[in-house]
Amino acid sequence: MPAQKTKYIFILIGLLLSIGILGFSWMFISSFEENAASKPAIERNHLAELNLMGKSKDYLRQTLGEPDEIEELVRSEQHVFGPIEDLWYKIEMGEKIVTWKYATGDGRKELYFLNDTNEVAGEFYWYNELEKNPVF
Repeated sequence: MPAQKTKYIFILIGLLLSIGILGFSWMFISSFEENAASKPAIERNHLAELNLMGKSKDYLRQTLGEPDEIEELVRSEQHVFGPIEDLWYKIEMGEKIVTWKYATGDGRKELYFLNDTNEVAGEFYWYNELEKNPVF
């Protein structure tokens, strides 16, 4: 009888160890998959030379991740200057331009959407130096 108890104890210990190893493996694999899924497909340091005109919001989220900042500007009598100026006159009073901003090492990429459209209508890359000394 004592040999049978010992056998059952070893089986129980083996089962508990197996469950523990499987649980640890699952945690490790799921954290790896989560990190891989959250990493953008395009490195942000290459955004200056990348043409994103006409790309959808879904495409941007998949390739660049979520924007660092989203800004809405509603058309009014006020004048605007800079890269957004051409788009300003393509919309009616009360309509808006939505700007998605992605930071990089040497500046930021701004992507412009007219009203609630899904495709990029304009883009501009602000180099950190240009922001300090604009040339408009």
